Amino acid sequence: EMAHMLVNEVLRINPWYCAAAWNLLGDIFWFADDVERSEAAYQQAVECNPENYRGYFNLYTIHRQRGRYDKAVEMAAMALAMDRGGTETERTMAALEDASKLLREQRKLAIEWRKSRHAGSPL
Repeated sequence: EMAHMLVNEVLRINPWYCAAAWNLLGDIFWFADDVERSEAAYQQAVECNPENYRGYFNLYTIHRQRGRYDKAVEMAAMALAMDRGGTETERTMAALEDASKLLREQRKLAIEWRKSRHAGSPL
């Protein structure tokens, strides 16, 4: 509760650091198991500074957890693109590969399910 109050005050006083503050607020919500508010805070971080990789990486984590692998791939790719200094390339590449693998598996299962649904239907 105190951390939440302090971050809100940071956002009120100094909007120049809003991407970092929104990401921190998202982390506070994440560790409190409030995924919806966490996602909203990370989205605000991206809107505040679309060139900051961390908001995208955090959104990758949210989408991966929720099984939205297409969005997880998109957010991991954006994080990789925004990591201009290359300090998080290894971690972000691993996230992109992970999300891509999960998306391929999800699509494969969907294709198999559709085939099984049509197998017993009359032509």
